[in-house]
Parts: sequence; C-alpha cells; structure tokens
Amino acid sequence: SDAGPAVLNTLLALLLGLAVLACGVRTLSSEAAGLALAALWGNTIVLFAASTPRVDVALALYTLLGHFALLLAWSHREGRRMYLLSALLLGAGVGVKLQALAYIVALLPLVLWLAWTRPWRPEAHVPEAAPGERASARPAGPWREAAGALSLYALLGLVAALPWLVRNYAFLGAPFYPLFAPRALQPWLASSRVGSIPSSTERITMKERGVKASTCVNTSPGNPIR
Repeated sequence: SDAGPAVLNTLLALLLGLAVLACGVRTLSSEAAGLALAALWGNTIVLFAASTPRVDVALALYTLLGHFALLLAWSHREGRRMYLLSALLLGAGVGVKLQALAYIVALLPLVLWLAWTRPWRPEAHVPEAAPGERASARPAGPWREAAGALSLYALLGLVAALPWLVRNYAFLGAPFYPLFAPRALQPWLASSRVGSIPSSTERITMKERGVKASTCVNTSPGNPIR
C-alpha cells in the first residue's frame, strides 16, 4: 500500500519546512526565513510530492540538512562534528536518490575549503605571529591534515549510502540502478510498480521481449497517467 509511505512523506515535508526555517534564521534573518518557508509551501510541486510516496521530499530534506551542517561547521564551535554530520546526511541523500550527487558536486568547493582551513580548530583563531616572534602555534603539514579530513568525510558519506547501494545490488543487480543495470526489474518487483512509467533501461528490455511499455502503466480511471 502507498498510504504508509505517503504519510511518512508528509511528516518529512513538515521536517523540511522546519529545516528551511531554522537554516534561514541561523544564517540570514527571521524575515528571510519566513519568506523561504512561504516560498516552499507555496510551491505546488512540493505539496504534490509531499502527498505521494515519492522520495523527492526525503532527498530535499537530506541535502538541505547536509548543506546546513556545512554552514554551521564554518562558524560553530562544534564545527568538526557538524562537518562530519554533513557527510552522513549527504551520503544518506545519495542512498535516497542519485541526484544528490549533483548537489554534492555543487557543495564540493565548500567541503574542500573547510577541510583545508578547519575553522573549528583553536589554532585557526590564533593571530598571526609578529615579526621576530615564534609562530609555533600553527600545526605543520596542512596537506596531510586536509587529506585526512577529506578521507574521513568521504568514508562517512559512503557508510551512509552503502546500505542502499547494497540493497540495489541485491534486488536490482546494480548499485546505482538504473545506471549500469544489466536488466529491468524482476517480475515480482515490477508488479509493485503498477502505475509507474518504465525507465529507459526497462523500455529497452521490454522492446527486446516484444512487450509494449504502455501495458505497464495503470490506465484505471483514478490514474491520471495515460
């Protein structure tokens, strides 16, 4: 039944609104946060997705929270925890939908900058040494420390996404389904997708089998897809 996922999606949409409001208040102002929340709930696509079992609302929630955590890592005293938390959130977003990878690419400059500067370190706030004074407060080897921070960030992101990638491989034969999928959905899984439009990979497979793609779409009176 789609009722359970739809109800969960509605709750996630409410959390998305709270996340937008919190992010606006912490990074901009209360007025900007209110406008952002109004723009979110005024979007009919968001309202439609929130009332269906689609995963787009969960994707938006994870990516927004990951972005918010990166912004907090820039200025928060617990910045390192926020930085690592963003890796888990963005990795979970990849597990929900591969489109999160595009969002991560957009955030990559900020991720790299935080790994290099690590503004949460006490040493990062030590003033520059005056001429003739020893500047021993700043640690050596910034490249090694930055590489270590990035490696841990990537590892946590992979750990968060791995359960979903393993699930895709176990049930669909491809961790990044439908990319690089050797075949379409198995019949027992395809039966649960009544009312959905086949992907390009599924269309190719059905064409080879001589099956019309239109037969996989539910054309009942209650379904707007024809």
